[in-house]
Amino acid sequence: MNRVKVCIGMCGENSSRWKGELAKKNAIHMYLKRHYLMPEYCEICGERKKLYLSYKHHPQPYTRDIKDYQWVCARCHMIFDGRLQMFKGRRHTEETKRKMSLNNKRTMLGKHQSEEARRKMSIAHKGKPSHRKGKHGMLSQETLRKMSEAQTGRKHSEETKQKMRETQRKRFGGVYNERC
Repeated sequence: MNRVKVCIGMCGENSSRWKGELAKKNAIHMYLKRHYLMPEYCEICGERKKLYLSYKHHPQPYTRDIKDYQWVCARCHMIFDGRLQMFKGRRHTEETKRKMSLNNKRTMLGKHQSEEARRKMSIAHKGKPSHRKGKHGMLSQETLRKMSEAQTGRKHSEETKQKMRETQRKRFGGVYNERC
């Protein structure tokens, strides 16, 4: 309890490390995030995404006044700062594409975890909600329609059909649909 009293007395302007208006951008941002509630929606586009503090008065010095800031999503922040315009019309060089390709191949995609690793992950996730909890219904009807159209007319290879048959046999004990 004494520790809490000491902390309260040493925080903010009472702290020996208080810099006031000389504080850097990151320190001011942390101060504002600690002292003001973040809204649920972007102040510009109104979408519900991860929000960032954006200073309205560039290139003037940063202040601690929350009225000088707005809570915006990453896209609106880039538009506001003019960073999104920088990337329009640019293309990656062949060297950059090669590096990105090599970096993407280092993932676990297509690989299998060891039995011990799977057991440890299972223990770690026990009692926690699914990573998909609350995510259902997030795609619009238009997006679902486009995804459906993209798959329309696609045919399974004979190898895939055979794998599907074997899975059905295992699942239903030899009874499966011959059309597959």
